[in-house]
Amino acid sequence: MNSEDPFDRLIKDAQDELTDPARNKIVRGIEGEAPRFELLHNALSICSQKVRTVLAEKGAAYMSREMITPSMAGIGGLDAMADNYRPGFVRLRIHAAGLERMGRLNEGHTLRTSAELEGFDACVVPLLIDHQKRRAVVDSVAICAYIDAQLADTNPLVPADIAEDVMAQVRRVDEIPNPGQLYAFHEDDPRPEFLKKAMDGIYDRKCAMLRQMIDENSDDAELVRAYEAKFQREASGGKVQRDPVFLGGIKSEFAEIITALNAKLEASDGPWIFGGDFTLADAVWGVNLFRIHWLGHAYLWDHMPRVRDYAYRTYRRPSIWEAAITWPAPTPPSPHTEDVLAMGPISS
Repeated sequence: MNSEDPFDRLIKDAQDELTDPARNKIVRGIEGEAPRFELLHNALSICSQKVRTVLAEKGAAYMSREMITPSMAGIGGLDAMADNYRPGFVRLRIHAAGLERMGRLNEGHTLRTSAELEGFDACVVPLLIDHQKRRAVVDSVAICAYIDAQLADTNPLVPADIAEDVMAQVRRVDEIPNPGQLYAFHEDDPRPEFLKKAMDGIYDRKCAMLRQMIDENSDDAELVRAYEAKFQREASGGKVQRDPVFLGGIKSEFAEIITALNAKLEASDGPWIFGGDFTLADAVWGVNLFRIHWLGHAYLWDHMPRVRDYAYRTYRRPSIWEAAITWPAPTPPSPHTEDVLAMGPISS
């Protein structure tokens, strides 16, 4: 009789899909000790970068299981199934999401990743496993807040007296339409050439992978439902990837986002959004500003010295430097951030 716990089986199935030893490593661990946390993530994923930044801020050890997503496969010229579409990983995300979230699956695409706005996506990273609490957590906003709460005695990032304001900023950053810059072909597109090449036809490739997964797992209704929703989402993304009217709205939205950030910084009496202390709001803003910069859109704050100085201050934060800027992965450097890489982090 097999007495294995169902949660343990879900974890093992997801782990068994990630067998490349070069992409499985313990970060900040102690020899011979299994870390409490395990992170299934991707180097380029902005949501993964946010979670890695929080873990770095906390100095937390974790088992890193780095996954190949369609974007990374395109950049690396790989022809293989994306790890985030594999059944074991998707089943673990479904378990972590629960019935409420599975009742609102994401089937559309406005070129943003917010689960709050668009619904739950069962086929994306990151996912955090807390082995001590025997819990899996999904959605980067929830994961970041969870880590901070679980490790409350170490460098609190969501101080109790301003928790509501901090989390409002975190959610605002989560709503930014980042795929509208990463995937889309804008007029006067400043993205690095390697990225333009990788993103050409990416939605068709995603849909082909998902159709394969639907066919191979036709006996699992819950899994097929998750794949079908993801298929609809990616097909929707393909329809707007080159739509000049839709993308014009995205461009205007980014300008408004940076203007609003500038106003927050003008109202601050310190180097960070809420004054003298670095919070979770600064962590997620820093990661997001670097992504915008990396893609060639730092001109958005050319006339806003407060935003420009704040951006470079966040980039040089050791946690962001480690988790988002120099995380070891086969991602080619961007010509837009050469000056950032030349600066290095500020000593902690």
